[in-house]
Amino acid sequence: MLELAARGANVVVNTRSNEAEAETVAKEAESLGARSLVVMGDAAEKATVERMRTEAENAFGGVDIYRDHEADFATRRRSSRRDGSPEVTTDQCWRLVFGSRDRD
Repeated sequence: MLELAARGANVVVNTRSNEAEAETVAKEAESLGARSLVVMGDAAEKATVERMRTEAENAFGGVDIYRDHEADFATRRRSSRRDGSPEVTTDQCWRLVFGSRDRD
């Protein structure tokens, strides 16, 4: 994320619980010239991802790149659904909100 910030990308920092660490990363991104935003919540939950997208669109005018740092583990990490709805992987959740960004 900081590499992207250093190259001019604005960033959304997300964490479930460690807001202080997220704020530190956001400030470091800003020191590299990026604008940043911290959104708390579990990125395996669709509502959190929708909130990140909305806040990024409001703050930055849109989203060009999305990257879940746990994407390599997405097939193993499943969101927990207390309401009985089907479970989805973290990667599937992001695709539901952002749409597929796969390119040849």
